Amino acid sequence: MLDTIKSGTPIRTEVSSPRRPTQAGPDFSWTVTAIAAVAWVTFMGISMAVQPPAPDPTAPIALSAVVVGLAFHSALFAAAAGLGTRHRYGLWATLAGGLVMIGAAVLCYWGGHTGTWIAVQLGSGVGLTAIATGLIRVG
Repeated sequence: MLDTIKSGTPIRTEVSSPRRPTQAGPDFSWTVTAIAAVAWVTFMGISMAVQPPAPDPTAPIALSAVVVGLAFHSALFAAAAGLGTRHRYGLWATLAGGLVMIGAAVLCYWGGHTGTWIAVQLGSGVGLTAIATGLIRVG
């Protein structure tokens, strides 16, 4: 664009172009991803290791167990996708997975199951939830 000074001499002024939005990068570091992944493997492994086998493997599965299993696996896959790409929804899915683990332990107790494995499963859910909450605040 050309402007003139009082003397009449034209000068060239630059017009700033609108900035392009930069491509969105990862939302958090690999350290946060590693902590969340180790928490998933640890707490899920512990709760699976202490769970006793079903007393009657041929019995039909309750609808509540199917819904809880679907919610848990959805959270697991969403967390894997989100943490693998380092997007924030991976941390929120980790939090959801921990809450589903807590809900599963409560439903097992209400369903008449007994044993220390329910307490361990509840503790695993609380641990995953606590770690996810801390990582959401940090990351």
